[in-house]
Amino acid sequence: MKDEGLPKEVQISSPPPTTARNRTAWWKIVCVILLIAAGAAAITPRLMPVLGAGQVAAAQPDDAGSQTIPSAAPDLGTQVAALGRLEPAGGVLELAIPQSGLDAPVRNLIVESGMDVRQGDLITTLSTQPQMKAALRRAEAEIVAQEIEIQRVLNTLTQTRIDANASLLIATARRAESERVLSRQKRLQKGASVSLAALEEARTEYDVATAELHQAKAQLARLPEDLSQHPDYLAAMQAHVLAKINRDRAQLDLEETSLRSPINGTVIETVVLPGERPGNDGVVRLADLSAMVVRMEIHQNRIHRIKLGDHVTVQGEALETPLQGKVTAIGLEVLDQGIIGTDPVAANNARVFEVTATLNPPSTAIAARFINLHVLAAIEVRP
Repeated sequence: MKDEGLPKEVQISSPPPTTARNRTAWWKIVCVILLIAAGAAAITPRLMPVLGAGQVAAAQPDDAGSQTIPSAAPDLGTQVAALGRLEPAGGVLELAIPQSGLDAPVRNLIVESGMDVRQGDLITTLSTQPQMKAALRRAEAEIVAQEIEIQRVLNTLTQTRIDANASLLIATARRAESERVLSRQKRLQKGASVSLAALEEARTEYDVATAELHQAKAQLARLPEDLSQHPDYLAAMQAHVLAKINRDRAQLDLEETSLRSPINGTVIETVVLPGERPGNDGVVRLADLSAMVVRMEIHQNRIHRIKLGDHVTVQGEALETPLQGKVTAIGLEVLDQGIIGTDPVAANNARVFEVTATLNPPSTAIAARFINLHVLAAIEVRP
């Protein structure tokens, strides 16, 4: 278009034709923008614990039409985001061997990973079990021997009492007879019918009979009316008690060679194999998977917003659908953040409270397969 006839204020100036150099400059700008976008995407996961739920990008819906995670960011006014992990409500138990059996290798391992067990079910036995069984049989035989000894002592004391009573009767009769003889000799001696020697003999017989009577009475007095109070009987009873204590100790030693489940649960892992000596990690790891929880770490500046009963939605990369639960415990102690690391230089080394949410039964059934899975939880806070 020609613009010679137009006023100078409105004359149209045509732009210069685009050159190859200008096109190269535009491509450089586009590349810089793409690099900046990629860097922002890479650091976003590291900023999630610090920025909260409002900065967390949600997953896209799948093709199967299952429950999807909302693509919109949570509202910071009604939700608190937190990192957490899935755990059994009662924790994971590391079933250990008693102290007395630490040096004994495992003899039999009855269970295997994934097996359900009931309280009292046998888990493993130790190689010292045969020796402990023999020790128990010996202790039980000692008890029988002591019971026989008690009966023997009682029979002996009873016979001794019978003999003492008989001796007392005989001594009493002899003394009475010697007393009559002595009296007769005294009367005859007055009439000069007997010699002085006969009188002295009668007196000696009387004295001997009197001494025998006193001895019989003393022997009977040494036996108490209740024979169970006699020292010999008491000593036999104490030996019997000691034999029972040895039996009980042998029973405990035998029981400690068999490891049984203290709970109804599932074997998470078998730590040792038959022939190996158990270490500090125990023999097996058990957990009751009938109740699952998510333990969350809430930053100290947000804990005031959390209340018991708040609804919790749990998401994780390994979870096909979100899990649901409610807050059932709020910690009272400020802790170091431990789920994502303890690097003191990192920005995520925050001071947190531990909050526990119990999952509902459908979510528990899913979470039971993901013990210790790190998840992201959104807590619906109430005004």
